[in-house]
Amino acid sequence: MPTLFWTGRLSPSVKLMVNFSNLLAWVTGNARDTIAMKQRVKKGYEGVCSDHVTRYDKQGQKHYHRIAAELLENVKLQDKAVAEMYRVLRPGGSAAFSTHGPNHYMEAIEAAFKAASIYTLGYRIEFWPRKEQEIQRMLEQAAFAGVRTSRHIWQDTFESSGDAYDFWSSTSAAWWYAKFPKNKIVEDERKARRSFERNRVREITHEVVFVYGRKP
Repeated sequence: MPTLFWTGRLSPSVKLMVNFSNLLAWVTGNARDTIAMKQRVKKGYEGVCSDHVTRYDKQGQKHYHRIAAELLENVKLQDKAVAEMYRVLRPGGSAAFSTHGPNHYMEAIEAAFKAASIYTLGYRIEFWPRKEQEIQRMLEQAAFAGVRTSRHIWQDTFESSGDAYDFWSSTSAAWWYAKFPKNKIVEDERKARRSFERNRVREITHEVVFVYGRKP
């Protein structure tokens, strides 16, 4: 099932703000695809690229011997994606993929949300990190056998908070800027950078979960 609520790690006050925005997105219909999002990431979000693993063609049943994927956290219906991988595998086939855990980018995301603009209010964040145990349970419920998981967590340390912001902005796609008036983008970017500096963000945590399972 998709979730409206933030699945990553945040402070209680910031998580409350994000979950309120996500609920507003559901009420207004913005929980679905948005034009701004599609324009920004060039077909990188649900219904175009990331959701294809939830709807393989019917001819694909029991066709694939190996499936390898990554970034399951950007797929809205993760349990459906895992079940679909199982459906199209041949008996004896296997699937291997990765996803991000709740601690991934937690310092950067916290600082960014503290500087959130009103222009992003009411738009769901397209990111659903999962705990290692949750992913393992998804595979087992889909009837995968021999399920194995491996969690890796580490931190990058930067010379300055500005360097940390530059890294985070360049690797997160910063898709929300597509929603802003053009004359507000630079202003908001500076606001986000100041939030990194004010919160002294010089370390960014990474958490990745690798998963393997086979079809009996």
